[in-house]
Amino acid sequence: SQWLDRWIITKLNNYSGRWSHHINQKRSFIQMDSPMSYHGISSKFSNSISFTGDTFVLQYEVASISKEITCSGGYIKLFGNKNFNQNELSNSTSYAFMFGPDQCGETNKVHFIINHWNPILKKNEEKSLIYNPVANLSSTPKVFTLIVKSNNKIEIRINTKPVFFGSFFSDFYPPINPPHEIDDPEDKQPADWDDREYIIDEEHSQKPD
Repeated sequence: SQWLDRWIITKLNNYSGRWSHHINQKRSFIQMDSPMSYHGISSKFSNSISFTGDTFVLQYEVASISKEITCSGGYIKLFGNKNFNQNELSNSTSYAFMFGPDQCGETNKVHFIINHWNPILKKNEEKSLIYNPVANLSSTPKVFTLIVKSNNKIEIRINTKPVFFGSFFSDFYPPINPPHEIDDPEDKQPADWDDREYIIDEEHSQKPD
């Protein structure tokens, strides 16, 4: 039970997935034990993380207990301290970024999504990596590594092999730095502009046979 001193399982009713801790082949790992269930678990860092002037590296290992993957996600989210309640952790909890494999149906990729503040809209927007590496989860453990460099460059590795090189400025959608726009002072709304989204067709009588 000592591992539960560090890791807090969400208490929300719809997150019914059970967790367990194991030590096997010199590995210590936590495991999702409930098929087709939402799982949520979190742990706090002992010190705050700064991305200013340093290279940030996130690395962890993922494996499936089943040889055949039908629908499984093993991604990590990094949260801030603001309004973060570990007992109410859910998919809607605001996060700083999300990284890791997601394999379900036609989806088979490594996510990297950030929540970026839009100074014009005055709100956070999700910015997703445009070209995602293939995840290919299996029962064989895989190490997923995210490297964020101080020059805004990004690198993703799978089992130490680089599978993606990119930049915050060119490889996310919506773009982190949108194209500049020049205001046209001569551009004016027409006098007969109609704000209604739908306009009733008075000549329309009935649905054709």
